[in-house]
Amino acid sequence: MSLRILSAANVEQLIARQMIPLSELVAETGRVFHRLSHDPLSISNPDRSSVSMHAHGTLLSMPAYVSGIGASVKLVAVPKYPNESQTISPLDGNYGNQQTARRVRISSSGLAATTIVLDPSSGVPKCIINARQLTALRTAAGSLLATQLLLTTSSAPKTLVLFGAGLQIEYHAEFILSAFPSIHSCYLLTRSAPTAATTNPNSVPRASRVCARLREAHPAKRISIVSRVNEDGDEEEDDGTSVAKPDLSNRHKPLFPRSWREACSVADILVFATPSTTPLVRSSWIRAGAHLVLVGSYTPDMHEVPTSLINRASRVVVDSRDHSMREAGELIAAELNPQSDLVELGELVDPSGNPVLGPIHSARTGEITIFKSVGLAIQVSLWNFFQKKVVFFFIFFLSVLPTTIFFIWQDVMIGQMLLERAEALAIGTVIQDFD
Repeated sequence: MSLRILSAANVEQLIARQMIPLSELVAETGRVFHRLSHDPLSISNPDRSSVSMHAHGTLLSMPAYVSGIGASVKLVAVPKYPNESQTISPLDGNYGNQQTARRVRISSSGLAATTIVLDPSSGVPKCIINARQLTALRTAAGSLLATQLLLTTSSAPKTLVLFGAGLQIEYHAEFILSAFPSIHSCYLLTRSAPTAATTNPNSVPRASRVCARLREAHPAKRISIVSRVNEDGDEEEDDGTSVAKPDLSNRHKPLFPRSWREACSVADILVFATPSTTPLVRSSWIRAGAHLVLVGSYTPDMHEVPTSLINRASRVVVDSRDHSMREAGELIAAELNPQSDLVELGELVDPSGNPVLGPIHSARTGEITIFKSVGLAIQVSLWNFFQKKVVFFFIFFLSVLPTTIFFIWQDVMIGQMLLERAEALAIGTVIQDFD
């Protein structure tokens, strides 16, 4: 049996040139979510295992099998000292030894990750894939599916607002802008002003790079950064009873928001992909009819949006009821009933990935619609391991985990799709007679 190797460049080639059509990716995502909700026994997704690499960090191993699709194993390396300014000894982890120490550099494209696609009948590897970007890719595909099903605006969406500046936001923005050509404005909201004088030099350049790439891909759209430094009235109380009522008569024309409040008040779709522990918006900023995608928070202490905003949705669509009520801080704080207040994304589609109108209608009857994705629970031993680390590492861990440890069974689907398309287009390096 031969083995195909897909490098980061090969994967980018398959994605950037849309060799995997977005519609096909979303449809396959719907079919897998349907199976998760209606036939969970067809998916085997055991707890991930972790192995300490001493001074170098932790290696995570995440196997999964989906009946009828295939099997895969994902390997993710989480470095112990992710700060680029830190030096460590390759032998004992001591600091400051300039003779033996080396600098640790974290790629801006995410943690080092590899997906191994296996032949389900023999267990022999069929493909090794550089998986740095795959988690963001498949998470965004699920969010797009939910957005297409839940968006209730009476006219085509015009404005997209983004919170965050990582790979998750890049893929969410690209997928949503591609799927909804009616969107003319896209605003990336940051906490700091995009100037050289900012005290947070890491986040703003990242946001600027995201904007630059989106502008290059969508030159006809207005894509800009909106800083919170000009925000006024942040300290006012928000009891959730007031709702933004902007003048939407000029929604067909791009606006020039001066604050987060102004950007949110005209947004049709809002995407949150941050590990924030305090709400980033006020309920009163969000207009009726808006659709929210929440993919950043994944612990009970995290809250990207306030409880008052959650309560404005008649139903909250989630990837998994069980995991959402254990891990989604916003939903836990709202004291939602998992059976009556939550709908799984897999319940909105049939086995072919097509919409099921009844559940969709029930999820659309509130003032706003919400899709919340949290992914799988953190393994207790791994969580205890990370809690012992220094503060800067814990903060780093919170910022990267949402892009590395979501539903691993989706990697089976994405890996198989990439392999099939790479074989058809003769992309990658092939090792003949590997086994």
